[in-house]
Amino acid sequence: MLDSPPTFIVGCGHSGTWLLLAILGMHSRIYAIPMETEVFFKTKKAEVETLIKQFDQQALSVDKNRWVEKTPSHINRIGNILHFCPDAKIILMVRDGRDVAHSMASRYSPGRFDMNVSMCAKRWVDDNRNGQKYWDHPNVKVVKYEDIIIDFEKTITSVLDFMGEKYESEMKDFHTVERRWCSPKIEKPETCFGKDYPQYRNWQINQPLFDGRGRWKKMSYRDMCIVTDITGGMLFQLGYA
Repeated sequence: MLDSPPTFIVGCGHSGTWLLLAILGMHSRIYAIPMETEVFFKTKKAEVETLIKQFDQQALSVDKNRWVEKTPSHINRIGNILHFCPDAKIILMVRDGRDVAHSMASRYSPGRFDMNVSMCAKRWVDDNRNGQKYWDHPNVKVVKYEDIIIDFEKTITSVLDFMGEKYESEMKDFHTVERRWCSPKIEKPETCFGKDYPQYRNWQINQPLFDGRGRWKKMSYRDMCIVTDITGGMLFQLGYA
């Protein structure tokens, strides 16, 4: 039987959720579920309970004491998480919305999908507005992607304190363990579009920590103005402006 409650990583996509999952998965007591389960989008209680039991068994099978799951869109299901798992720890990842919009829009090849920066910026605002309702909940901790970059050990120690765990120095070497979470291949593909995207994400997961701050400055002036206009209020509330 597991001795600690589950942890769920949520947040708007492209906010560092994969990164945090890989880091926490290096802890000697924590099992990282290597997929987005979308468990709290299930409509039947029995389905949710069955999956939770499966996650417990997976952790036990590898001699771990607890598990962590990440589905970014669960930021819109925090109430469901707390209903089914009232003792769960929820880590809400946030990142500068301008960087998120730039990263998200860059994922799609021209003509493949009409995902412009305006849509991406609106998604960031909507997701974080839903998460904002729980910022002060005792079972929820807001973690900034940028803080992991600025001071890795301090930030991850704070996350682990919230979870009731101790920091382990090996966690900073998360990139040394090969992970095939999104694809069986770990090499960088030729593109990050279409069928290559899962492999591209998997390649990213296997890279050392890199500084992805301020990439929004590469946007055109027009896109920069659009994104800033849409995200401005939430950027201010999160301390980005």
